[in-house]
This record gives sequence, structure tokens and C-alpha cells, in this order.
Amino acid sequence: MRRLIAEPLILAVLQSGLLGAVAAGGAGCRSATNTSPGATGSRSATQALVPDENGRVHDSTTGTTGIRGQWFAETDSDDCQKKGKHPAKACSLFATPDPRSPSFRPTADLGMCAVGVAARAIAGPDGAPDWTNIWGARIGLTLNDGEPYDAAAHRVTGLAFHIDSEPPPNAGLRVQVPAHQGGDPPFWGGAAAETSPVHAGQNEFRWKDVAGPPYVENPPAVDPSHVHSIVFDVPTSPAGPTSFSFCIREVAALLD
Repeated sequence: MRRLIAEPLILAVLQSGLLGAVAAGGAGCRSATNTSPGATGSRSATQALVPDENGRVHDSTTGTTGIRGQWFAETDSDDCQKKGKHPAKACSLFATPDPRSPSFRPTADLGMCAVGVAARAIAGPDGAPDWTNIWGARIGLTLNDGEPYDAAAHRVTGLAFHIDSEPPPNAGLRVQVPAHQGGDPPFWGGAAAETSPVHAGQNEFRWKDVAGPPYVENPPAVDPSHVHSIVFDVPTSPAGPTSFSFCIREVAALLD
């Protein structure tokens, strides 16, 4: 069994070159010039969803899609401490961005960058991992300012994005598309896998590729007329805390 997140681990993340590189536009969240063999090169018709300096996407720039929204960042810190009654050192954290900031700003030409630690999912009162209150960290973009977005009516068939580096096996991402109220949201590849098939470079998926999560019995099908956001989620594990560092850019709506 691995230990809870300890102060040395947190300090290592905060003081690492990763954070400095993000601030300086260096190697921590780097702009990838090559894609891995498994990366999906997009040849689809797309509409770029480019954030301004404050991480906001304006509908005046998104063509016929009408998409408008704000990039955001969240961790389980409040749920972990207030609802789960766990100590702060047992909760997930960001080194960057600051979830308390009123805006999530892009990093130069690297995009929307995230560095931090997803906590170990320790036991709750029932002795089982407290997934409800220790769920990890995530960044994302709302598609209609928090209201449901009708992708079908706007002929948006999916989403694409670029990620700067290959997620390590022990810190995979779930690319979630919240589309219904309550419960864990479905994600790309969620019909059969615990994480999404993300590769360094360009990635894209259609609504039909979004399902699950696999640990939920008979989850509802995704309704393209009622999607809320695209979310890049780093889940927790009972095996131990996991660090992460990635940058997302070139998010786009697929139009065919």
C-alpha cells in the first residue's frame, strides 16, 4: 500500500521544473511537433474553439456552432475535506492553474496547461475507497455557458483536441462529455475502458464514441442535443497518488 500524499510529494510537485517550465513556456507542458503512432490525425471539417486571454470562448468566433463558454479547473479538495472529512494532504491538488482564480488563462502557445497530483482514493466510513469525495482533478470547457448545448441542431458531430504529451499508464485521462444530470459522466472510450484512448498530438472523437462509465450498470446513452462541456479528468486510484502534467490546445468542433 502506498502512503497518503505527504508534504514532500506536494512540495516536489510545486517546486519541480514542470511548473517553472509551464510559466516559462518550456518543457513541462511542451508543444509537441510529432504525434505518436496511435494519435488520430484529424482530416474532418472543424470549427476552432479558441479561448481569449482569460480562457473564454466567444460565440462571435465559433461560426455556425454557436459555442460559447469558459475554461475552468476543479479538484476534489472541497468534497474531500468538507464532505469526506479527510485532511488536506489526502486530497488532490493543482500546482497550476489555481482553481480559486476568476479566470483560467492559456499559457502562451501551449494552450490550457495543468500540473498537479491526483490523490490516492483512501477509504471512507464504509471501508471502501471514497470515490465520491476523492475523485481527482480536471480542466474543461463549457459549451453553452453551463447550460445544455444542442450539438445536433448545430450539426456538431464530435470534438477534437491536441495534447502535448502521452498520458502515462498510471495517470490516464478521461475525456468526459457531461450530458445528463447526476452520476459520473460518460467519456470517450468509456464503453469498455477505465480511461480514454488519448495519445500525444491530435485526437478526435464522435458522440457515438462517448459512453459509460464502464463501472455503471446500464448508463444512459449520450444525447447530442444535451451536452454541457468537454472535460479532461485525471481520476484517482486506491493504489496511490499520481502526478500529471499536460497542455490542451486546438480544441475544435467536428462538423461532418
